[in-house]
Amino acid sequence: GIDTLASKVGTSPRTLENIFQRHENCSPNHYYLKLRLERARRMVEDTQLPIAAIAQATGFGSQSYFSKRFREHYGVQPRQLRQMVLVGEADHR
Repeated sequence: GIDTLASKVGTSPRTLENIFQRHENCSPNHYYLKLRLERARRMVEDTQLPIAAIAQATGFGSQSYFSKRFREHYGVQPRQLRQMVLVGEADHR
């Protein structure tokens, strides 16, 4: 949580939130979600792991919540992205 993170870096939760807002234009929680989604996208594109396994590996409690947040962030479902990558690879062979 934000309290633990702030304590580990030697600042207050409010100061940490202000720093993230100033430098990343988002909250620490939103930044962490963004990092998880970026990792998940790489896994969708670069592996054949099931979407449910990717959701779990990137810290999402359910595949449906993961897919919802992924679609909100990238405008496409994880399965659709994987299909686009596969079609694109097939075009280059």
